[in-house]
Amino acid sequence: EQLAAESHARFRVPGSDFLGMISLWDHLKERQKALGSSAFRRECKAEYLHFVRIREWQDVYTQLRQVVRSLKIGINQQPADEQTIHRSLLAGLVANVGHRDDEQSEKGPTDYVGVRSARFAVGRGSVLSKKPPAWVMAAELVETNRMWARTAATVQPQWIEHAARHLVKSTFGDPWWNVERGASLVIERVQLKALTLVDGRAVNLDRIDPVLARELFILHALVRGEWETHHRFVAYNQERIEEVRAMEDRARRRDLLIDEDAVFDFFDERVPGDITDVRRFDRWWRDEIARHPTLLDLSVEVLLASDDEIDDEAFPTSWGVADPTGNTIEIPVDYSFQPGQVRDGAIFEVPVALLNRTDPTLFEWLVPGLRLELVTAMIRGLPKAVRRNLVPAPDRAVEVLDAIAPSDGPLRVVLAKRLTVMAGVDVQPSMWNDLELPSHLRPWFRVTGEDSLLAEGDDLVDLERRLRAHVRSTVVSESPDLERDGITTWTIGTLPRTISSDVGGLSVEGYPALVDLGDSVGVRVLASTSEQQALHWNGTRRLLRLQLPRPARTVQQRIDARALLGLATAPHGSVTAAVDDAMDAVLDAILLDAGASVRDEDSFAALLSATKDRYVDDLSAAVAVMAGVVQHAARLRERLVAPAPVEWGAALDDVASQLSQLVFDGMAVTIGTSRIPELPRYLEAVDVRIDRLRDGVRADDERMAIIRRVSAEHAALVADLGLTATLDAVRWMIEELRVQQFAQHLGNPEPVSAQRIRRVLDGVRRATMG
Repeated sequence: EQLAAESHARFRVPGSDFLGMISLWDHLKERQKALGSSAFRRECKAEYLHFVRIREWQDVYTQLRQVVRSLKIGINQQPADEQTIHRSLLAGLVANVGHRDDEQSEKGPTDYVGVRSARFAVGRGSVLSKKPPAWVMAAELVETNRMWARTAATVQPQWIEHAARHLVKSTFGDPWWNVERGASLVIERVQLKALTLVDGRAVNLDRIDPVLARELFILHALVRGEWETHHRFVAYNQERIEEVRAMEDRARRRDLLIDEDAVFDFFDERVPGDITDVRRFDRWWRDEIARHPTLLDLSVEVLLASDDEIDDEAFPTSWGVADPTGNTIEIPVDYSFQPGQVRDGAIFEVPVALLNRTDPTLFEWLVPGLRLELVTAMIRGLPKAVRRNLVPAPDRAVEVLDAIAPSDGPLRVVLAKRLTVMAGVDVQPSMWNDLELPSHLRPWFRVTGEDSLLAEGDDLVDLERRLRAHVRSTVVSESPDLERDGITTWTIGTLPRTISSDVGGLSVEGYPALVDLGDSVGVRVLASTSEQQALHWNGTRRLLRLQLPRPARTVQQRIDARALLGLATAPHGSVTAAVDDAMDAVLDAILLDAGASVRDEDSFAALLSATKDRYVDDLSAAVAVMAGVVQHAARLRERLVAPAPVEWGAALDDVASQLSQLVFDGMAVTIGTSRIPELPRYLEAVDVRIDRLRDGVRADDERMAIIRRVSAEHAALVADLGLTATLDAVRWMIEELRVQQFAQHLGNPEPVSAQRIRRVLDGVRRATMG
């Protein structure tokens, strides 16, 4: 047997015992032609081949050829390839195929599971015994000590499926829509008795269920738009759908657009019954569009589920904003209905050209359709003591809106004034400072340039600040030679107050100003008049200083050295810094007296001349006062840190807070030379107050309570309106009130009391509220 195996090894073909037999057949045919009958018989014996069996094999072959000729079937002239041979043999050996059982094979010899769940192994004489393939077919299955497959070959499961298509069974999973293929697919599983030939193959659903395939095509492709196409009606329909959705956003409702079932019915009535995928649809539509080009167009009327109309006055699509020339420009208003999201409600598209000249309070009123809900929410956001006089809030809101309008002024101010009359109690705009309105009751802004979105947010002032550089660069591009640096004398001729540039059909204005660069000044084009005024003032002051001697040298000649030494403890950090602070304060006073903004060489020369005439005396006086104030403040701080009774704590804390507002880095330029001479009296009043604490803190607590009440009212108005000139004057009235309360004998330049201060504050409120 070993010799026979070695002799037959040269005829073995990897992967197939059948091909090995064909190789042996070809070899025997060649040897039989080359040898005589006796020699051929001897060679067969030498090769361990049974001569009688070979003759039987040849007889069967001859008989088969005769049968084929009688049936007039042509015989191939070229040898068939390996796959064709195996597939032809497989047609008669379907019952002898098997699939490798990998789980069982790990525990022992390689097992195969057959068609009827029979288990077998490839015979040890097969070329497949050492490397068993996944699928095999065998010429015969012989059972000895176990079931063995003899004369085996490797096959593919798809060959088996084709050969046994009348025997296999297919099962299918749930279908789904595939965008890439443009068709509905389903997973197929193919079985031959106990063998699974195919598991997880995706096939077109229309082969199995064309009705369901058509429904899925209409739903996913035509209704939901889940396909890749360039048909005109698809874009047209999407535009109409967006139009209806925009109407829903405006009306803040989600019941205007018809549901998917209604859209499905629309297409179901128009698309033929045999259209199941994109390919078939394209072929049909190519011919149909010539006859009925609008057959699949959805109109707004079809898409609307309700006949309700949107009130264009309540929810306008544009908003009138006055431009710098007084003309009204209509800006677009968009709407978003996304509760809980920041972009919910009315969205105003503000051109960048109008950004720095648009009143933000105009948009607080929102569009009329949201105004009732807004005012109701604001009434409900008032303190309980006020709110209980305005119930029910929706009814009061209706009454209020009948009496006020956006033209009356800022919403909070106008509303507070009207509610004060209705409630019979004082309503202040500051009562809404901490009110957090829902996002749809707050305006959202989109700032647009030329065909582009520049920025967006809910704070128009912040957007203006963020885009100043953009506006400035736009204007500067029209006047590139205007901006410059390194100016130490007035060499710029006449500086214009405004320059203009056209952006998107609108005039964008820039505001040139001198800016302080430290050792020189420069010219910059700014985005707002407020920024221009502040920076031009500082730039002019810096240019004056560059034309004057160093202030420290000037003061040294006029002020006692010991007084200057007192400035060493100033919070500025050095004597030079303190003197510079005083110099800036003196120049501010001179600029204030000059009145007009300096914008040409002659005006600057006149200002410089007036400055030289008086700045030395004014600076010397300011520095002398500052030196005394700094020394006095140092002594007071020593008193504050000295051991003291616990009950003095509140008073001493208040004194420390007062000192920090009177003596600080930059005190002179912040307070101004007109008020600096009053500081010694304020500090002396503090000394008196601390001395009187020895007599008890009760009287001090009562006086401090008066100060705190008026200070709180003042702070609330500053928070609402910013620090105006009147409110700044009230801040110093409060300092005078401290003198009047704690050291009355020191006197006040003018009569002062808490009642007088409140009258001034009430006047500010009335003026603001109209």
